Amino acid sequence: RPPAVLAGTEITALLESADGTVWVGASSGLHRLAPAAATVERISGFTADPIHSLFEDAKGRVWAPAAAGTIVVVSATGLHVLDRRHGLPQHALYRVIEDASGNYWLSSGRGIFELKRGPLEAVLAGARQSLEVVLHGQDDGMRTIECHGLSQPSGGRDRDGGLWFPTARGFIRIRPQPARARPAPRVVIEEHPGAVLPPGTRNVELRFTALRLSTPGKVRFRYRMTGYDPDWVDAGAERTARYNQLPAGPHRFEVQARDPEGEWSPAAAVTLDQQPRFSETWWFAALLGAGLVGAAAGVHRWRLHAIRGRYAAVVEERNRIGREWHDTLVAGFSAISLQIEAALASIAHRPDRASDILDMTRRMVHHYRAEARRVIWDLRDDRPEGETLPMAVENALRRVIENQGIEGAVSSEGAPVELPADLQHNVLRICQEAMSNSARHGNPSRIDVRLVFAPGELKAVVSDNGCGFRADRSSAVAAGHFGLTVMQERARRHGGSLRIESQSGRGTTVETVIPLHGGRE
Repeated sequence: RPPAVLAGTEITALLESADGTVWVGASSGLHRLAPAAATVERISGFTADPIHSLFEDAKGRVWAPAAAGTIVVVSATGLHVLDRRHGLPQHALYRVIEDASGNYWLSSGRGIFELKRGPLEAVLAGARQSLEVVLHGQDDGMRTIECHGLSQPSGGRDRDGGLWFPTARGFIRIRPQPARARPAPRVVIEEHPGAVLPPGTRNVELRFTALRLSTPGKVRFRYRMTGYDPDWVDAGAERTARYNQLPAGPHRFEVQARDPEGEWSPAAAVTLDQQPRFSETWWFAALLGAGLVGAAAGVHRWRLHAIRGRYAAVVEERNRIGREWHDTLVAGFSAISLQIEAALASIAHRPDRASDILDMTRRMVHHYRAEARRVIWDLRDDRPEGETLPMAVENALRRVIENQGIEGAVSSEGAPVELPADLQHNVLRICQEAMSNSARHGNPSRIDVRLVFAPGELKAVVSDNGCGFRADRSSAVAAGHFGLTVMQERARRHGGSLRIESQSGRGTTVETVIPLHGGRE
C-alpha cells in the first residue's frame, strides 16, 4: 500500500540515488524516502507540478523536469528551481541527460535544448541570472521537434556517448561534438527611423538580423544604445530593439551577434540624433534663468517699493502730525497769548473786561486741549458730524477774532459740495493758519474769508486790511516759523496751489485753489 502522502497520485518516475535515497516523481510533485526513514516526504519550495522524469548527474545532483517548463535541481547545498526567468523555454520538459562534456540536454514538445555547463554552474552558484540555451530542431536534421515523455525512460546515453530521445517520428541519436570555431555571423541593421529624430519622438524601433543560413534560429543577439543603456541588453533570438522617450542628443545604437558556441561579432552601428523639445533647449534654460532672475529682481523691487512706501507713510505721518501740532497748538497758543495781552492791557482801567477776556481765555484753553487730544488720537477725521467747510471756517474765525477788536465775516459762493474729510481738514487748517497769522502779525481791523465752489475747483481766500508782512517762505523758515511752508504743503497734497499777496500798509491776501473731480477731491 502506498504512503499516505502519495495516496491518490500518479507515480511517474522513480530513482535511487548514489547515497541510497529513493526519489519519487508524481503528479503531485517531487518526494523522497531517506534510507533510515520510514516515511515519504514531499519536497517543498516550488509549485507542485507533475514530474516527468528523474536523473542523477555526475555530481550527485538530482534533476526533476516538470510539466510547467521548470526543472527542480536538488543538491547537497540546497534546492534550485530553473524556469523561464533563467532562459528556459516555457514548455513541458520530459528528460534530462548529461553528456561527456558536462553539458545537459533537455527533451520537450518543441525540440531538444542544450544547457552549456559553464553558465549553468554559474546560475546554480548564484553568480549569474541566465542560462545559455541552444535549441536543436529541424535545422539540425530532426524530422520533427515533438519529443515524447510519457514512457520511462524517455531518453538515455549509450556507451559511445550518443544521446537518444524518442520523438513523434521515431528515435533520434545526437552525437555531441566539441564546438567548432567558425567566424561570427555578420550582423546587419535592416530598419531604423533615420539619422534625425524629430522633437517629441516617443517610440523608436530598430530591426536587425544576422547572416547565418545553416542555423539562423540559433543566432543570439545583444545591443545597446549609448547614453541610454548602461550595459549590453541580451536579446536572445529577438531581432528587434524598442526604445521609449530617448533623451535629447546624439546616440549610437550598436548590435552584435554570435553562434551559441562562438564569439560576438563586430558591432553594426547607426547614429541617431534625438532633437530636443523646446523645453530641452539651452536657450529655453537661458530664458527660464533670465525669467527667474527677472522675477527675483521684480520681487526685490516690489519689496523695496513696499519699504519705501512704508517709509514715505511714516514720513508723511510725521509731517502730518507736525502740521497738526503747528496748526492746532501753535495757533491756539498764539490766540491765548493775544487774549492774555488784552487782559493785561484792560486789568488796570477795566477789570470787568479783563475778567471777560480771562474767561474766554479759559474756554480757549479747554478748546485747544481737546484739539490736542484729537491730534494725538484721531487726526484723520476730526470734523464734527454734519459740519460743512463754511461752518468750520466761521467757527475758527470767531475764535481768532473774539475779544481782539477785530471784525470778520465768512462768505460762500456757488453750491457747496460734500468734501472728503482729509481735503476739508487741510483747507480748514490753511484758513486757520492764515487767519491766525493776520491776527498775530497784521494788526488788522477786519479779516474776511471767501469760499468759492466753482465747477472743478475750490477756492479759499483769506484777506485782511492790516499792515501786511513779508511773504518770503525761505525767510520764514529761517526765522523758525513754518506756518507758510505747512500751508503750501497742505495745498500741494491735493494738487492745489497757494498764493500770497502782501504789501506794507495794504493788508495781506492768501488764496488757495484746490481742483475738484465730480464734486469731490
